[in-house]
Amino acid sequence: MKHLITCVAILLTCLLFAGCTTTMPATKPGTFYLYFIDNEGVSLRPKAASLAGEDTKAQIEEVLNRLSDPEEAGDYAVAIPNGISVSEYELRDGILSLHFNEEYGGLLPASEIMLRACVVKTLMQLSDVNAVAFFIGDKPFTDAAGNEPGPQNDETFLTSFGEETDDIESRVFVLYYASEKGDSLIRVEKRIHYNSNTALESLVLEYLAEDPKVKGARAAIAD
Repeated sequence: MKHLITCVAILLTCLLFAGCTTTMPATKPGTFYLYFIDNEGVSLRPKAASLAGEDTKAQIEEVLNRLSDPEEAGDYAVAIPNGISVSEYELRDGILSLHFNEEYGGLLPASEIMLRACVVKTLMQLSDVNAVAFFIGDKPFTDAAGNEPGPQNDETFLTSFGEETDDIESRVFVLYYASEKGDSLIRVEKRIHYNSNTALESLVLEYLAEDPKVKGARAAIAD
């Protein structure tokens, strides 16, 4: 089971991190946006907003509060779910360190990645913030694969905002399926044609749930 969770987390991280093709977000220069999560939990949704805080400290606190407010999220899901909070933060030399409570460590990998993307992309719009680092208590955050992402900026994450387009793209995906015994991973390469409007995270999860039709391999995600 640990292998399966790890492979899904690695795939989602690879898709969200820079280096993948994506459509440009439907945002306007000069407008501040709060980033929330669509109801499928696979892509980010920006909402135009204005900040009341007069300095960076006040704006950071305001952003973190609003990203966890269901009324602010409206039809979308909050970026920071109930029970998750920032216990303290520090802004030094442009790097904003956010120290989350211990409950952060209990987030599922996909939910954690989406939270991190929303928080980073929102806070990076503040002029004094050049990167955001995540901590659980006083310990640097490590993902499901055991890696420390370190400070991240708004270009770290791949996002899709559902722009209308008929463009079809093609690329080779490296997918990791479970072995028949479920105790190891099997590497499979697939060339997939997809509409550029498609959220790649959702696309990969869909393929991982299907029979790979490869000897000795089975779906990585149970129905």
